Amino acid sequence: MTRKNQIIQNAIQANVIDSNLTAIGIMDFDGLKQTVNDAYAAFSENFYHTFAVKANALVSVLTALRKYGMGAEVASSGELLIALKAGYIAQEIIFDSPAKTMADLRTCIENGISINIDNLQELARVDELMLEFPETESIIGFRINPQIGGGKISSTSTATATSKFGYALADGDNKQALITIYQQRPWLKSIHTHTGSQGCALELMATGVKSIADLAEEINEIIAVLQAMRKIQATVLAANEQYIASAAQDDKYRTEPPFKLQGSYRNMNKMAEKIVPVMTDNEIEQLIIDHYRGEAQTLTVGAEENLLKLAQLRQTQTPAQIKRWQQIKADFVRHQSLSDSDNPIANIASQIALLQKGLSQINDSLGEPKNQDLTQLNDTLAALELQVNVAHPDDLILEQSLSAFSQQMENCFAPLITALASHKVQDSVMLAILQSLSKNTEIDLNSQSDTPTLVPNQSKQNTQEEITLE
Repeated sequence: MTRKNQIIQNAIQANVIDSNLTAIGIMDFDGLKQTVNDAYAAFSENFYHTFAVKANALVSVLTALRKYGMGAEVASSGELLIALKAGYIAQEIIFDSPAKTMADLRTCIENGISINIDNLQELARVDELMLEFPETESIIGFRINPQIGGGKISSTSTATATSKFGYALADGDNKQALITIYQQRPWLKSIHTHTGSQGCALELMATGVKSIADLAEEINEIIAVLQAMRKIQATVLAANEQYIASAAQDDKYRTEPPFKLQGSYRNMNKMAEKIVPVMTDNEIEQLIIDHYRGEAQTLTVGAEENLLKLAQLRQTQTPAQIKRWQQIKADFVRHQSLSDSDNPIANIASQIALLQKGLSQINDSLGEPKNQDLTQLNDTLAALELQVNVAHPDDLILEQSLSAFSQQMENCFAPLITALASHKVQDSVMLAILQSLSKNTEIDLNSQSDTPTLVPNQSKQNTQEEITLE
């Protein structure tokens, strides 16, 4: 007895079937589970299989299929509701109707249900919805007709040259147009095909799937190259912008070393010709680093500082590089302030101006009221700068100015140093007092007074009656 006959006999014995019942449907759940397991065993682990709800829309059956690991493919809003009733969540459903309404598309995209676009008109509607829901979690694909021919049953063959389903791949320049569609829409993540069923040989179906897989690989390669080129282009443009800005700046106003690495089409072409589709993001990054490292070696000076500046522009500096770049900039500013002039008077004037600027910043940071000594010293420095004639120095005037400057420095900083020294002595005395108190007194927490009372410690000999602060 076959398994099917055994199931029928069991149903009769259980009085499920009697003379009054004219039709009955029996589901072999054990056999259904085995079929699902066989499907998954036939493909690699990255495949996810879905069941067409139209094939059996019973909620109990769909509930079992979900338990066995199958997703749900729906082709109408009614089937979508049945799948949800069976316990399916949005990420487990794909909507494949060839004639979706705007409401269908909105429901799917808004709720993260995956869809396959069927034609260019539907693509235009999805374009509109993607402006409204740019962060959708829906996986959106495009149904393609590979036009490989029909099977034995024409009504179930959907990959013929004239099929109304999907985007015809072989017509005119449709293939190139389709590649452009994917290039312009990063949210298009998949390709869908349906070559037919019931009467379509396995070889025919495999041929259709292969043609779509080849198309997907070609699209991926083109997009990978374009993405790599955009990344390189961003670096080239940033380098070019900084190079122009640096070249236009007068040396006396610089706060960091000049930037000499260029961002030209020559640089772009040199890197672009080395791109291959299989390169990872890390490999593209290394390509850019290696190219500009080579460019930096052609500079007469400043290779390190230019590479560090480029890393800053690209926002790829490591903590160590950030620290080194800050050091280089500080050293550059210091060397700028020292100047390379052979005129010692000019160098003195430059240093005084730098000191004046620093004192002004200190005074400003103190807030109100202003520090009188710092203000006076700053005014003296300002006057000193005006009194020095770098072109025609007067030794007497310079000597008098420097003498006044020295006096102001002493008037400002000597009291500060004295005060700091005095505070140090007072701190030492206070520490001695606290140590003595800790040895000879204890705090009376039981006192009724609002303030705790210091009580002599009777358990220890008090050898010091009084401490006098001199």
